[in-house]
Amino acid sequence: MAIVKVYKFGNTIVRVHDDAYKNKTQEEINEIIRRLEEIASKSYYRQLNEKILKGEADK
Repeated sequence: MAIVKVYKFGNTIVRVHDDAYKNKTQEEINEIIRRLEEIASKSYYRQLNEKILKGEADK
């Protein structure tokens, strides 16, 4: 199992391993990607909201 891609969204790091897509249909791969995007978006907006509440949004 090797890491083939690393994404960073704010403080969130997503590591994609080569077995993440092994024996998966394109439909399953698309769903995996959609879920990762959703997780990353929620994490980013949660961090942004925390900054806004602290008055640090422009920093």
